[in-house]
This record gives sequence, C-alpha cells and structure tokens, in this order.
Amino acid sequence: MTPEPAVAVPEPVQIPFLETPWHRQDGYLGLSWTLLEDPRYAAALATLVAAPLLYMGAEFVTLTVAQAHIGGQLETLSAETQGIRKMRTEALSNLDEIEDSLALEVYPSQFEILTTALGLMESLKVRITEWTYDVGQLAFTFKSEQSVDPTFLITAFEKNGSFTNVTASRVQDNQLRVRMDVIPRQSKPASASR
Repeated sequence: MTPEPAVAVPEPVQIPFLETPWHRQDGYLGLSWTLLEDPRYAAALATLVAAPLLYMGAEFVTLTVAQAHIGGQLETLSAETQGIRKMRTEALSNLDEIEDSLALEVYPSQFEILTTALGLMESLKVRITEWTYDVGQLAFTFKSEQSVDPTFLITAFEKNGSFTNVTASRVQDNQLRVRMDVIPRQSKPASASR
C-alpha cells in the first residue's frame, strides 16, 4: 500500500487583533450601534426619544393655557362678587351687636313660639286661622279636622314650660280660641330650658 501524499500545511498568516472581543459585537442592550448608521433606525430611535418629550411639552402648554384661563375667570368672578363680599364682611362685623341686641329681648321670638306651638299640636292636624303675639301674650285660633279636647290642649301647653295661664274656648265645632302667657327666658326653670 502506498502512503497517501501528505497534506501541505498552510503557512501562518499574521491576523490583526479585533478592537472588541468577537463574542461581544453587540452594543448596549443587545443592539448594535452600527444599526444607527441606517437612517430608518436612527429616525425610529429619535422618535422614541422625542415622543415623551413632545407629550410632556404639549401637556405643559395645555396646563399653562388652562391655568391662565382659570386665572382670568377667577379675576372676573372676584370683580363681580366684590360688592357681595363687602356686604358680607359688613354683616359679620355687625353680628356681635345684633346678638347683643337680641340677648336683651326678654321673651322668645315669635318664630320660636310658633314653632313650639305647632310642635305641640302636630298630632291634631290643625290649621291656624288667627295668630297674635305681643310682649308675652299669645292668642291664636285654629281649625282641626277632628274634635279637639280643650283640656288636653291646656295640659300640653302648660307641661311644655314655655307657657302659663293657658285657656281655651270653643268658637265653633272644630275651631278653638287659645290664650296664654309666654314665660320670659330668664324666669324659665332650668329643666324647661333644656
């Protein structure tokens, strides 16, 4: 058997060293920076970077315009309500004097008395036809859908603690005339004022 001819060994060639290792040719985040040399990729990257900045800029402009608009409305509203605010300030400055003046009143106000009287007669379903309240004297006439016992009415007003000397007289079948004295605030018992 004849030996096969020997394979010729190639001559060594001087190969230049690479600037980066051969297994790390990718750039940061696995992207090759050479891709940016392509205008399409460069435009896409510029769009990705610019989009949030453009969005934030548009939002800033929108908020600035809205703030200027609201500021203008506030100035207009402030000018329109200046008179009302001035009257409110004057009213509040007089409030202490008004409260002091009301504190001098010995008897409860007509509104307080009317509210108390209607509360006592609420279950009777009455309609007041005449009302007179003058310096501690109360007189009123009412109509009711049902017959009202004057004794019940007198007892209810006397027990309330705001009234004394209560009298009731029948004017017609379902109509009663009631008279009473209103007890001054200072002379009310402590239990009645609670």
